[in-house]
Amino acid sequence: MRLYHFSLSSASYRVRIALNLKGIDAESVSLRLLIRQNFQFRALGLDPEAEVIIRDLPSQSNCIILVTGPTGSG
Repeated sequence: MRLYHFSLSSASYRVRIALNLKGIDAESVSLRLLIRQNFQFRALGLDPEAEVIIRDLPSQSNCIILVTGPTGSG
């Protein structure tokens, strides 16, 4: 997997490229265009207390943050 960065106008983009060469008839290439944006917890509709807890999690000795979405959502 490779990650490339580029900018157009005032927007910054990342392109993630994954190449899978399992066999002659089963090759696949996946390109994901990621637009860089500032993330806002308020947009999720979480309580301020929940935001404090989530921001503190990575400082714990054991932590996992699992984010899921519908199948095919990326």
